[in-house]
Amino acid sequence: MINLERLCLAAGFNKEQTATLLTGKSIEYNGELYSEEHKRKFMAKDVKAKVFSDNGKFILTIDLRPIGEWFKEQFEKLRQSIHQPVIPQRKGRGFKL
Repeated sequence: MINLERLCLAAGFNKEQTATLLTGKSIEYNGELYSEEHKRKFMAKDVKAKVFSDNGKFILTIDLRPIGEWFKEQFEKLRQSIHQPVIPQRKGRGFKL
């Protein structure tokens, strides 16, 4: 459990939230989660965090996805939003004096 506790704390959960997760209860979370792999923080809005056991392994999940998959999805969304061309918004015609 020590490694899972470290993962929860490193990802951005406080000690109380981590203790709740380690009991198997889920928590609602709003805030930042840190990805060591991507070296960045991602905003988590209205997500549900929970720890599951899978064949003796404990997995931290966010919205029922392993946290690594959740981070990859967030990074991909960020990457796509950065690479989309910016279309200038046209304002009213107005008058120039």
